[in-house]
Amino acid sequence: MDRRELFEAGGGDPDGKAFGDVTIDTRGNRVSFDLLHIAIGPISAVQIRGPVTPANPLTASAFVMGLEIGATVPAVGHVKGSRSVSHSQAVDMVDQPSLFYMILLTEDFPMGSVVGRLGHGCSA
Repeated sequence: MDRRELFEAGGGDPDGKAFGDVTIDTRGNRVSFDLLHIAIGPISAVQIRGPVTPANPLTASAFVMGLEIGATVPAVGHVKGSRSVSHSQAVDMVDQPSLFYMILLTEDFPMGSVVGRLGHGCSA
């Protein structure tokens, strides 16, 4: 089963915004994202963390995937990529997307310039 997630977020940077699509492929065990962002510094990395629960807050949640950005992405722009994940992680993200967060990291906000929960406007 594949699932597309709409990603909309605020985060540590009060001016920063990001939105786009996250696709979770449970057959190929892959997460892909295609995001537009505005008013944040150059992106250094993209992460997904989860599942987030009261016993496992975002700051302590498991690191699902990360993608270091090789080239500098401007403060307004487009970033896309994909990464392999375990089958159980892919299934968990499809079954309970709201327990997972996508985080865009910048030098000024190393804990997350933009942080958003998966699951807004999702379709299977």
